Amino acid sequence: MPDYLKLPGSLFFILFAFVFNNSAQTLNEKKLPAKEKPSSFLKDSRLPGETKQTPPEHYSPVKPDSKKSSGTEPENQKQVEPEDWSLRRGDKTFSVEYGVSPFNPSNFAGPKEFDVYGRDLHLFTFRVGRIIGTKRNVSYEYMFGATPLAIFTKNEVVNKSYISPTQTPNIAPTKRETTYGIGVQPVNFKFMFFAKNRLKPYAQVGAGILFTNKAVPVPQSTLFQLTGDFGGGLMYLLSEKRAVNFGYKYFHISNGNINEKINNPGFNANVFYVSYSFLFR
Repeated sequence: MPDYLKLPGSLFFILFAFVFNNSAQTLNEKKLPAKEKPSSFLKDSRLPGETKQTPPEHYSPVKPDSKKSSGTEPENQKQVEPEDWSLRRGDKTFSVEYGVSPFNPSNFAGPKEFDVYGRDLHLFTFRVGRIIGTKRNVSYEYMFGATPLAIFTKNEVVNKSYISPTQTPNIAPTKRETTYGIGVQPVNFKFMFFAKNRLKPYAQVGAGILFTNKAVPVPQSTLFQLTGDFGGGLMYLLSEKRAVNFGYKYFHISNGNINEKINNPGFNANVFYVSYSFLFR
């Protein structure tokens, strides 16, 4: 080759190699996947027609500490607070109660010649109450009670057929008959403990009057009696507006020797009762 062609040929070869090398490099970079592209392609690495990738569902840009500041917690980490079954001041109650004395009553006071044994007692009572308030986990309730029916079975009464030992020697001076009564208890207080619990033990005390169609507890007594009781039990809230009570009370009857005829022997019964209550809030 002549010398005057060597220099132009060399320059042409160098230019051809440079262009070919750049074209190959550009083609290879287009074929690289997104994760292998140079940093200059990270700003927008999408190919034509490719949608933008979204972070996985478990990914959260919020730092763990920011949950405390926002005041929100995952549902599975929320603390479940215990239910509050408290009775609040002003709540009203209406109760239906039945009580029975399965044991013989006792002679509380008075001469021992008066026998009060052998009588059975049944009490049907309605009570209307109002919650006075709650203090130191104890709820207080005032109740007004009415007993439309009190039944004394096997009550000893005067036998009207008896005249005297000589005229009616075969007839006893007394006989056993069922006696009925009606009464009210204007003073009743109930103290319920563990106020926030659904099951509440309680103590109760009350006083009232009772009228009977025949003398109680002995034939020499009067038809008018004073009553008093104290005891306790368990109250269980079936719902916010329903409750059931199981209790015991020591029930006393006495005329207080009002007519001064006798030293009243008194009548004391162990009464077990159940009641169903309606709550009005």
